Amino acid sequence: MKKSTITKAIAAAASFALAASLTACGGQPQESAGEQIQEPEAIQIGIKLDVKAEGWNADTSTPVIAMLTPVAEDTETAANAESTDNTANAENTTEAASIAAAAEEPETLYREISCNEENMVELEAGEYELGLISPINADGSIYTVPDDTKVEAAEITEDADAIQLELIPAEQVQPAQLEGIVSAVTVAAKADPASVQAATLERAKANALANPNASAEQIEAAEDAAAEAVASGDKAAMDNAAASRPTASAPEGSNAGSGSSAPSESASTGSSTGSTQTSAPVHEHNFSTPIYSTESYLISEAYSKAACSCGTTFPSVGAWEAHVTALADEGIYNGHSWSSVYVPAQYGTRDVVVGYQCSCGATS
Repeated sequence: MKKSTITKAIAAAASFALAASLTACGGQPQESAGEQIQEPEAIQIGIKLDVKAEGWNADTSTPVIAMLTPVAEDTETAANAESTDNTANAENTTEAASIAAAAEEPETLYREISCNEENMVELEAGEYELGLISPINADGSIYTVPDDTKVEAAEITEDADAIQLELIPAEQVQPAQLEGIVSAVTVAAKADPASVQAATLERAKANALANPNASAEQIEAAEDAAAEAVASGDKAAMDNAAASRPTASAPEGSNAGSGSSAPSESASTGSSTGSTQTSAPVHEHNFSTPIYSTESYLISEAYSKAACSCGTTFPSVGAWEAHVTALADEGIYNGHSWSSVYVPAQYGTRDVVVGYQCSCGATS
């Protein structure tokens, strides 16, 4: 027998012996005593948001709402990726470009964020357009939020940089700003009810109406228009109604942000790039319409009077006694008696002015 044949036979026998040994031991080599297999730690993918807002209250304010829209891959880049040779594969390039152009616009994700603490938002890895919807505090004050920016969802390895919101006191808030925020929260709550609670929308409306400059009619109109945009499924209309506001680059008195306009008449149009925009005029209250309330007043207090058996009544027992004495003197007294009759207090009503109302609905 040749040497090579003998070598192969020995190797085969050794392999067979090893297999038999593993089979006898359950098919797997036993772990050494004390040896443990450690599972790798789960990797968190997303972004961290740390939003600072002076005066924000978790119990009475609405949360800041983050709007996260995946950044679509550039059409030209996507087309080139489908073809390694643009010259040789012109047809493939054209087809890829058409597919990319026809692709649906990415869906915006909404997340409620608590202020003054760090929040972890889990997302699929990639680039996102981040916009913020301002909270509304219980007194109707709001915040200026940063302009929309791009963020990268990746492995979380460090703390987030704080995002500072600038407080706008209630008396300085313009009606259009309140309407714009209510519009944006309406879209978030209607489009993504699993992430933005209906209670958040109700609180946003209540807090907005607490502002002395708010118009109940315009707040309702803003909500209705935003709800219709969601119901229509028109992505452009939804983006228009849900644009973050008021952003840093929006002019004072405007609710414009991210290139959108609010759905109500008092809103202004424009973009976050600082293009020409029309600010809503500042409303000056004119408390000229009186507000009346009906009140009661005392006409006469309760008292008791004396009723004589002859049918005559007297304001007191003394007056009745004088009556009986007079009858006796005249010789016509006939055993008159008296009884006490209770007379309750008498009240009247009248209208009084309790305040004054402005044409916008605000009262003083």
